Amino acid sequence: MRSGQILLLLTAWAVTQWPFIVYSDIDLHTAAAPAATLTFILATLPLGMGLVLPSLWLLFAVLRKATSHGVAPPCLVG
Repeated sequence: MRSGQILLLLTAWAVTQWPFIVYSDIDLHTAAAPAATLTFILATLPLGMGLVLPSLWLLFAVLRKATSHGVAPPCLVG
């Protein structure tokens, strides 16, 4: 619920600032990266996500296990 409220707040702020989201003398289209850079990022983003998301899934799957082969993990003394 709170994340939805934060998203709504940021969206409302961006709408009120449009088109001068960055500074009052720089509009959003002037501050944007060149088209070649945006195309490169859009093309390589699925490849990066394809590498990162399975790695995170494996990490969380390994850390979620409470025991390993019936042996409890050692307790950390802090």
